[in-house]
Amino acid sequence: MAKDHYVAQTYLRGFGLAEKPDLVSVVRKSNLSRQDAIPVKSICYEIDWSSNEYFTENPRAVEDLLKLFEPKWADCVRSVFADTYNVTTKYLMAGYLAYLRACTPTAVRLGAGGLSHIVKNLYDRLEEKELSNPDTKYREVIETIRKHGGTNVLIKEAFPKASGINALIGAQKVFATSPWIVFKNETPVQFLTSDNPVCLQYWNASRCDLYCPLTPRLAIVIHPLRDTEPRDGDSLGSLKPEGVEMLNRLIVQSAEDKVIFNEHTCVEDLVKEYQDWRVELQTFNIPVERGNLMIHQERLVKRTTYETGLYK
Repeated sequence: MAKDHYVAQTYLRGFGLAEKPDLVSVVRKSNLSRQDAIPVKSICYEIDWSSNEYFTENPRAVEDLLKLFEPKWADCVRSVFADTYNVTTKYLMAGYLAYLRACTPTAVRLGAGGLSHIVKNLYDRLEEKELSNPDTKYREVIETIRKHGGTNVLIKEAFPKASGINALIGAQKVFATSPWIVFKNETPVQFLTSDNPVCLQYWNASRCDLYCPLTPRLAIVIHPLRDTEPRDGDSLGSLKPEGVEMLNRLIVQSAEDKVIFNEHTCVEDLVKEYQDWRVELQTFNIPVERGNLMIHQERLVKRTTYETGLYK
């Protein structure tokens, strides 16, 4: 069985200790425990995470794709920091950024939740249609099911993961061809990262950017554009300490469990403050002529309780 990192070690080493880049520090949202100077190979992995039964000819097809991007990551990050990056750099980085958006545990959880909601909505409508028929032979069965809590829909983890893999090339193109803002952090506060490092940053109800820290001193914001929208060039942004703290807050809120860093004096306080936040799907049903248009949107939500088995 393979030990597959859903956040690559080459990415995590960007947040490694100055003298030992293979070591990072971690604070967990699940129990607020802190581990200092632990190997990057010991976190952000699952056994056979890259294997998928829906790719019958090559269950580990995503590994072939990742081999095109992961080995180039560190060189690409250095190019971004040195302002020498080009369109090839962006395409290489965009391939891995797309993976971090579509194939992490957070992405799989959200994908399964969205699919479950769609199937449950369809089932409920079919059930209501069946009950409206006075001659239905399923009335007693449906009423018994409802009496015992109704129907639950469970989505096999491999399916949303396969959907995410299928979407990688399209997402890569969008990320690579959209404008980037590069932030070089010269403040006393370093960037944090997490086990869900590509975060959505909403500016209004319908539009958001993607934020990803690359090192404690470097981060990017991508403004995704559709093919029909005009494109501006990339730009260089500057941040004050409060700006870095805002982005770190976004990282902690968006983390599934692990907040990862090099040096930071008050990580525990920040994680404790936002321990009960995570990314969830909000669903909007818009009535249309023959039913409802269902829209799912990722949003940061403060939770009061966590279900059993959330963290791994």
